[in-house]
Parts: sequence; C-alpha cells; structure tokens
Amino acid sequence: MPRSPSKKPSSFLQALFPVAGLVTILAYGLIIRPHAQGLDPFPLEIVFLTAAVIAIGQLAWLGLTWDEVQSSIVKKLSKAFPAILILFTIGMIIGSWIVSGTIPMLIYYGIKIINPEYIYVISFLVAAVFSTCTGTSWGSVGTVGIVLIGVAATINADLAITAGAIIGGVFFGDKMSPLSDTTNVAALAAEVPLWDHIQSMMYTTMPSALIASVLYFVLGFVYPVEANGAEAIAQTDTSLMGISGLFNFSILLLIPVAIVVYGSIKKGIIYLSAEICLHGCQRSALL
Repeated sequence: MPRSPSKKPSSFLQALFPVAGLVTILAYGLIIRPHAQGLDPFPLEIVFLTAAVIAIGQLAWLGLTWDEVQSSIVKKLSKAFPAILILFTIGMIIGSWIVSGTIPMLIYYGIKIINPEYIYVISFLVAAVFSTCTGTSWGSVGTVGIVLIGVAATINADLAITAGAIIGGVFFGDKMSPLSDTTNVAALAAEVPLWDHIQSMMYTTMPSALIASVLYFVLGFVYPVEANGAEAIAQTDTSLMGISGLFNFSILLLIPVAIVVYGSIKKGIIYLSAEICLHGCQRSALL
C-alpha cells in the first residue's frame, strides 16, 4: 500500500503524546473525579476509547491514512494472537484442574508438608512452584494463596508477612512460567523467542527469589507463630479433612502437571543445548 505523501515526520515527544493522553485520562477519570470532585469514576471502556481517539487523531494529523492505521492494527493483533489463545487455554486448564481435583490435591499435599515454624518461607516457595506450574498469578492467589492464609491465621502467624510471601511467590512463578500470558505477550511484543525472554529474566528474578527466601526464613524466627506444634497440626488437619472430603485423590491427577513440567523442562533443555552448540560453533569459527 503506498504511503501517504503528506505524512509528517514524528519525534520522540510526539510518540509520547498518546501515552501522556492516556495517563491524563486515567488520572482524571479514576482519581480526580471520585476522590476530589465526588463524582462517579469513568468506566474503563470510556478511558481506553478516549485514549484510542487521541492516538488515532494524532496519527491523522501526522498524515497517516485510515488504511495504514488499520493495517498496522491488524499486524499487531496477528502477532498477539498466540498470546490470546494462551489466555483461553490457561482459563480452561485452571478450571479443569480445579474440577478434576488436581489443584485441590496439590494444595492438600502442599499444606501437609508445611512446618508452622517456617510458614513464611514455605508460603513463598509453595506459591512460586504452584504459579510456575499453572502460569497464573491471580489464579494461584485465589486457590493456594487463600489456603495458605487460612493456615497462617489458624496458627496465629503474621498475616501481612504471609500475604507478602504468597504474592511474591506467585508473581515470581508467573514471570518464569512458559504458560504465563504476560510472559508470552512480552516475548511477542519484543519479537524474541519465549525462552530467550525467560532466560533474560533469570538474571534479575532468580537472585531476587533467593534473597526473598532467605529473608522469609529469617522472619520465621523474628516473628514466630504463637500456636504450639500440636495445636497447629490439629487446626491444619481440619482444613485438610475438608479438602479431602470433596475429592477423590489419585496419582492420575498428577498426569496433567507432569505433562506441563515435562514440556517446560524439555523445551528448556533443548533451548540450552542449542545455545551451547551455537556458542561453541561461534568460538570454533573464531579460533
């Protein structure tokens, strides 16, 4: 398609203009109106439609035709379509795992290994593993996170620290999971392979996770639980009996998790092997 002859060159500040427009609408519609003026906040649909009008108006002022704008929108959506399919897939996975009993069984045995003295670090690790297997942070908070908070409440642990450990764990797992929608969208937006993106995040997320694990371990001694061991076990067993009474646990329920873990590990091993081979070939060529 021929480019519009009247198109004007765009600068960095002009590229920031639609972003500034969106931030302004968000600030006024969701902060100033309800908190300063006492009015109803703007619906999110109005906010994003207005931001889209501003962006398209600027593109028209720069000389772009509607056909060019539409072609660019379709091109970007086509790149993001795999991530959209992942969104649908993750929803089906979480729903089927809950109904079949896979997620309740993971929660059940995850809680059984909890030592009340290490509730904070275990909450972080259990949430991280659970989120990595499922690829969802919100889904993990809404399932295993609620149970961990319930256990922490029964043993009189610090709920704020427990909640922080759960949230930190689920977001760590969400970022490192190949099933995560945001991880896939980020890789698509940057136009890099998914495992390249995950590997690049390891340089920042892995040290952060290790530091957080050490801190939560230490906090278990700084803010110890108040319930004694026998009382904590009895209170935890009550929650476990309620979960086990709703489902028939079986080793077969771990097959979906095993498939996901196997696929992720196999993909990671293949990727790392290819990287080592590539660097080795490059080094040999230089020598």
